[in-house]
Amino acid sequence: MAVSREKESLAKVLAHEGGYSNNKKDPGGPTMKGVTQRVYDAYRKGKGQATRSVKSISTDELNEIYDRQYWDAVKGDLLPDGVDYVLFDGAVNSGPGRSIMFLQQALRPVYTGNIDGVMGMGTITALKAINNNDALIDRICDARMNFLRHLGTFAVFGKGWSARVKEVRSIGKAWATGEAPQAANFIEAGRQRRSCRTRRLRRRPRRLMPPSAPGAVASVCLVRSKAFRNSSRRCPTPASGLPRLSSSSHWLALCC
Repeated sequence: MAVSREKESLAKVLAHEGGYSNNKKDPGGPTMKGVTQRVYDAYRKGKGQATRSVKSISTDELNEIYDRQYWDAVKGDLLPDGVDYVLFDGAVNSGPGRSIMFLQQALRPVYTGNIDGVMGMGTITALKAINNNDALIDRICDARMNFLRHLGTFAVFGKGWSARVKEVRSIGKAWATGEAPQAANFIEAGRQRRSCRTRRLRRRPRRLMPPSAPGAVASVCLVRSKAFRNSSRRCPTPASGLPRLSSSSHWLALCC
């Protein structure tokens, strides 16, 4: 992109995030304008400063955190118009690595590397080969929604997340095609963080079973399916994308 869209994108993100939030069901915990207490603590400690409530975050601190930990993390200045904003918003809501994974999934089959959440040369090269960023944004948002629907907190925050992604899709596609985007609106349940610790089926697991094979993933949650019995499978690595049942697997393994 010729000109950075960071400031415009940040304005949209801040509109979605609103002010202070501390929903007990939100795995992100206390959050101010999209910055969680955990992120703010790490930022302050990194500068040799004492931690304090995220409610007290300054405008300069807010801008620096968004710039370094989200915009730069997804290499926003290297991304096409619209795609930059879509990945930036996804990074704020679900983490930079996860947002990059949405892009990598959307770039298939042009992108043939691992779904690893790293914005490397393979991902950048594949992105440059795409000539329809409008359609690419649709695929990125589809991948994001597919991920969100598998979260254990989707029943609580799903309506807000869905509304937010719908607006992000519209704004991103408008920028991709050179049109004027709609205004971004604050959505109460659309700012909650996702957490891989809540990544499970909405139905409560009937049984938990620790991994038995040597070298197995340390934390595994096994959820029994109705159709099958007496078989199991390890939790997939982040590169494998969302968990899914295979013909040889009668249990669905999900990250705890």
